[in-house]
Amino acid sequence: MERFQERAAKLDHDLGTLKDGEEVTSTVIVHTIDELRDLLHDGLSAQARSEKGAEMQQRLGSLMGPAVQGKGEGLGCRAEAFLFADQALSEPDRELLQAVFPMTLQTLSVENKTLQAGEVWNLGSSGATQVINLGTLTMEAGSSIVARNTAFSLTVETLVRNGGVSGSVNYDIGVLGLTGTEGAVLPAAPAGGAGRNGDEGTCTVSGSEPGDNGGDGGSGLPGPTGGVGNPGGNGFPSLSASIVIGAGGITGSSPRLTVLTRSGTGGRGGTGAQGGAGGAGGGGGQGASCECTGTNGGNGGNGANGGRGGTGGTGGNGMAGNDVHVTVPPGAVSDVIQIKETAPPGSGGPGGAGGSGGAAGGGGGGGHHAYDGNAGGGGSPGNQGPPGPSGTQSGAPGEIYVNESA
Repeated sequence: MERFQERAAKLDHDLGTLKDGEEVTSTVIVHTIDELRDLLHDGLSAQARSEKGAEMQQRLGSLMGPAVQGKGEGLGCRAEAFLFADQALSEPDRELLQAVFPMTLQTLSVENKTLQAGEVWNLGSSGATQVINLGTLTMEAGSSIVARNTAFSLTVETLVRNGGVSGSVNYDIGVLGLTGTEGAVLPAAPAGGAGRNGDEGTCTVSGSEPGDNGGDGGSGLPGPTGGVGNPGGNGFPSLSASIVIGAGGITGSSPRLTVLTRSGTGGRGGTGAQGGAGGAGGGGGQGASCECTGTNGGNGGNGANGGRGGTGGTGGNGMAGNDVHVTVPPGAVSDVIQIKETAPPGSGGPGGAGGSGGAAGGGGGGGHHAYDGNAGGGGSPGNQGPPGPSGTQSGAPGEIYVNESA
């Protein structure tokens, strides 16, 4: 428990309160990346951290090179290599990274913590960085720890794993991203214009004989096609995680630790906008009633067809994840099971519904002893729009580094 107490003291957690079995939490403000590295140190020897740094250099290639120093490209990778592998950090990178400081960390220490069977300990979703210091952590069958788009450092002096993973969760600790947002809803397209009404019938100048019949109503205008759905958002990445198992190692009835990392899936594209309603047909003109007879009413105009629904929005892209750093006692590397899953792009949004058909124009009434006009025909509903395309990029998982402590 010596390292547990040392870390508790570094976090300014009262040792007497911890010995009484209580949890101690606090908020810690760090002002520089050097302070953060000191607080997150995983206990690896300088040589082991140097070897990890060389491995990261080889894997990340140009993202670690001189051409990108002081630029946003690969900055997170270089910061991670400094924090967990003692790689040098250039002054231009330091200046860029200083923008994220001061940084607020949420910290917790407790001497003994037990996760009951099936219990999920959620470390946060897009939350503040968590720094957790545990003496003994007992995980009963099917229990798990998960962080979504949240960075964390978890130090456990002794991990007691009983029963192993079970049910729908295939990990003990999940370092996950979050699915991107779905494309926002669009309003329906406006309706097509209505047809003009027919002119009224007339009588002759004397008023005793009919003149013109009522005019036919005009056809409505077709409904416009709905707008293309909004794109889905890109996934939110899995963030850096440090998991340190102390000298007590991994014990229990199932002494294995399964660590899974999967970054953020792209968000689904938005639904295409509904097509505009077809315009209503114009009404037929009224027939005239003259002294002894009258004129016929005009026929109603046809309602227009509804507009086609809009094409669904494009799905968002999966987002690449950050790395997970696991430190275990000598000889325990094989006790850590790694699972790395690729985050898929988001699916395209469904096509919008077709607009409703326009109403038929009514026939005009006939005058004395004359015929009423016929009603026009109603418009047909528009077709549903086609689905949008899926996103184009998957999100690669971060690396899981497993190293032995000194």
